[in-house]
Parts: sequence; C-alpha cells; structure tokens
Amino acid sequence: MMWLVAFALSTSLIAQVPASRPGLSTNRPNATESPDTVPQGYIHFELGWQLTGDDQAGTRLRSYDFPATVVRFGLHRRLELSVGWAGAAWEEVKVGGFVADAHGVRDGQAAAKVRLWSEDGPLPRASLRGGVSLPFGDSSFTSRRADPFLLFLATHSLGDRVSLNYNLGPSWSTATGRDGDRDTLSSFNYIVSADIAVESRLAVSVELFGSTALNASGRAQNSLDFSLGYNIRNLVIADFIVGQGLSSDAPDWFIGSGLTFQFPL
Repeated sequence: MMWLVAFALSTSLIAQVPASRPGLSTNRPNATESPDTVPQGYIHFELGWQLTGDDQAGTRLRSYDFPATVVRFGLHRRLELSVGWAGAAWEEVKVGGFVADAHGVRDGQAAAKVRLWSEDGPLPRASLRGGVSLPFGDSSFTSRRADPFLLFLATHSLGDRVSLNYNLGPSWSTATGRDGDRDTLSSFNYIVSADIAVESRLAVSVELFGSTALNASGRAQNSLDFSLGYNIRNLVIADFIVGQGLSSDAPDWFIGSGLTFQFPL
C-alpha cells in the first residue's frame, strides 16, 4: 500500500515538471545496475526474455522467463522509484527418461534509487539502491516473503568510450529447505562490468557477477557474460546477452534479449 501511495504522489509531482529530452541509460541486459537515475518527469520501461540451461549429475534443467519487466519513475534528478516483475516462467527438468515441467508467475520487486554524488576526477558517480521482493508469484515460484536487498552502484568513465561499473551489497532470499521449512538466507553480491561504445549507436559490455553466502548454507555462484545494445531511436535500445556459469552452483549458460524505452509524462 505504501508503494501505491508513493506512486500516486509521484505521478502528480512529475506531471508538473516540463521534461527535456535526455539520453537513455538502461540496466539491461546484464546484471549491472547503473548509478544513473531516470530523468525527472520521465517513465522508463525495460522488457526482456531469458533462456537458462543447467546440467548437473544427470539432471537437465531448462528455464524460460518472459516478459521480465521493470518500470522506473523519475521523481527528482536524484531520486527514482521502480517496480519490477521477473515474468512468467516455464521450467522443464529431465532426469534419465523422466521429464517434469512447471509453469507459473514469478515474484515482483519494488525499489528506490538515490544518487549520492557525481563523478569528479578519481571519484566515480554513485548511487544507493534498495528495495524488497513482492511475493505475489505462484506457489512454485514465490519466496512467500518480502526479501530485502541493498546495492552500492558506481561508474568510472575511462575516456569518452569506455566506462567501468561495479555494484556491491547484501541481499536476502527465502527458499524451502530439505526439512520443508522456509529459510531466509543472506548473500553478498558483486558485479563488475566494462562498457565500450563501439560507435554512436552500438555499445558492448563484458561482465563478471556473482554472490557468496553469508551464512552456513549455500555456496558461491559466479558467472561471466557478454552483451550488446543498439540504439534504434533516440529513446529506444534493443539488446542481446549470452553468458555462462563459472562455478558449479551457477547455471551452465543463459541467453536473452529485450528492449528499453522511455518517454515523458
């Protein structure tokens, strides 16, 4: 309810702001979160799909998620609110000659991002983003709890065409244990990526990301990916990503694509 009230207040606020036509900064398609906030007076959409594969100890898993959706609202030049949904999921598990599948709706997310400071010499531009999951998913795909997270986001510009990005912070996730009880586990998450502007409309990115458990349960998950984004129009970006796991607990591979666009209210 609090987020609905905030949304209602935000729409009335940004409707009063004359919007210019700024550039477009997206968090898609990789895991990196940009410290940039949506310009005041704009609404921003990020949509995509992803196919994930994992094969371990004779078990084959394929998971398809669509449409992963994030809607971001620029309330102030230093503040944005966002709501997101991981999409609908279709999963297939194959063990020997036995095949089982499941499908349903995943949980959502609500968050706020605050810009801390601008880039100044060796000091990167930085923001803080925090929020909670929204446990409205179907029984096979929900945590059933509002799990919090917090990320420090920073970007260094290395000349006109290259930037170095990193995110650091804790998160909590709830899952059903072997005893049938629901346990909330804590992790520390890290993301490092480099963005390269090949030309005015095309950018490529290489990213290393993962998490390590902060409690006794769970092991590290690390992955590497390559992505590209193409600016179709001034405020529309199409993207593509392919990646692979670097540790046994991470998915073996994933592939996806999507769109980002924004417009003034």
